Amino acid sequence: GISHAMISGVHAADVAADMLARNDLSAMAAKAYDARVWKRLGQELSISTRLQRLADQAWLFDLVVDRAAKNPALADTIACMFTDLDLRAQLKRPGFYWKLVRGTR
Repeated sequence: GISHAMISGVHAADVAADMLARNDLSAMAAKAYDARVWKRLGQELSISTRLQRLADQAWLFDLVVDRAAKNPALADTIACMFTDLDLRAQLKRPGFYWKLVRGTR
């Protein structure tokens, strides 16, 4: 949350400065902000949305937490998912959950 706000704030300031320098305060010029923020945060926001949907599936969320409590390596993997986007992308793969159900992860 805070890091996203800071990153988007930097992009907002940069785009606003560019718009003022060009004397172009149009909505079209402001769209550069959206493009820059999405380029920088889009993948992370997309994955975060999927994580929120996972949390809405109580049985699946409980399964993941239960398995992580019993498996330190899995707990470490999940902890690393908060900072590693490539690792976090595994949460989008059904096979990740299949391995959890089978107990092979």
